[in-house]
Amino acid sequence: MSKIKKRIKEKKKKTISDYVLLSIFILLLIFVIYLLFRLNSAKKEYNLTKGADFTIPVIEEKLNTVSVNISNKKKDEIVDYVFNITNYRESDINKDKYKYRFYVNSEAKAEYTMTLKGDNKNILGNNNVTEYYSLLSKKKDVKTYHLKIKLKEDQKKESVVNLYIEGKK
Repeated sequence: MSKIKKRIKEKKKKTISDYVLLSIFILLLIFVIYLLFRLNSAKKEYNLTKGADFTIPVIEEKLNTVSVNISNKKKDEIVDYVFNITNYRESDINKDKYKYRFYVNSEAKAEYTMTLKGDNKNILGNNNVTEYYSLLSKKKDVKTYHLKIKLKEDQKKESVVNLYIEGKK
């Protein structure tokens, strides 16, 4: 009987290789959990920005310009753009709260409508300028807008509509 107990005790003793294998298993498990969190985060960010024609980060006091080509468009033709305004670029998130506003400018005769996603109210005021809107700080924030341009005459020459995004603290 004592020989059997001795063998059981010998089998219960862990060797260094057992500890190394257990450590590797735990590290791999932690790495897989980390990858799952990163994948989930990337999926959330993709869902926030999908469907947009372009994204403008408002991370400094700057005037950003986006030119929309409307050359060779016909009267009553509607040009639609969906775009995002964010408070981050890659993983660099604003630490300060920024506000922004839009200006729409063009020599083309057109009717402009800009709406925030989920709201059908035109936010463009007199002279095609909006009021100031704000973004969160220290946490990713995305606002989605829809710019609709309805042309009042044929565009035969090179024509663009300039959308200005003014960022301000």
